[in-house]
Amino acid sequence: MSREREKSLDDFVEVFEWTQAHGFDAVVIGGLAVGAFSAKLGASSLSGDLDLLVSPGEQQRIARAAASDPNVEVLKAMQPRALPVLVLGWGELEVDVLSESDGLSSPAEAIQRAWDFDGISVADPVDLLTIKLAMKREKDLEHIEILRVACEGIAQAKLKAAPGRDAFDLLRRWVESEAWACIPEPLFLRLLAATGRETSAEARRYLAQHAPTASHAEAVASVAPSSEHQALLAIRKSRFG
Repeated sequence: MSREREKSLDDFVEVFEWTQAHGFDAVVIGGLAVGAFSAKLGASSLSGDLDLLVSPGEQQRIARAAASDPNVEVLKAMQPRALPVLVLGWGELEVDVLSESDGLSSPAEAIQRAWDFDGISVADPVDLLTIKLAMKREKDLEHIEILRVACEGIAQAKLKAAPGRDAFDLLRRWVESEAWACIPEPLFLRLLAATGRETSAEARRYLAQHAPTASHAEAVASVAPSSEHQALLAIRKSRFG
């Protein structure tokens, strides 16, 4: 538990400068990462501790660097056969360095997909949502809703203009994270309304493949260029008969 509550990424500048100076690859997860996306939505969601996700090898290197730095306190070292967490202290600041997290298969993938917040790598909203859904503690519920709003905003923006598979890749990972058999109707309608002339054919096919009903799949075809109608209606037929 942090020695103080209610912090944002700005409070940990010294920590980020230290990790960057050592060339460590780390991505922010947890409440402070959610807070970064919440701030983009014009809301506030603060946390007390900084959680960093790194590879197991990087965690070992961070532990060695911290042990030899008089300005960093090792509050808890990694223990065999226990959750691989290293806890470090910078004065009143507390940092948890983890090499695995519920819901995520690989720290490397989370680092690769990270968003840049003024030079700070923050896990993307789908990865954060996946972690929160896997844990689903009472305190995670507000974060889950914040991340769903963030995912929808990004998904809509990508559907409008991103090329090829990039137009729906975040949406695809979101649907998989939620374990939805199809996109829920209210969300589907909002996403469909976000499509336009610049929406890729691949994205429209994805929407048709994950439409909640036959009429919703037909709606995708109705707003698509005529050159895509046959393929989209074939998807509708294969799914709903």
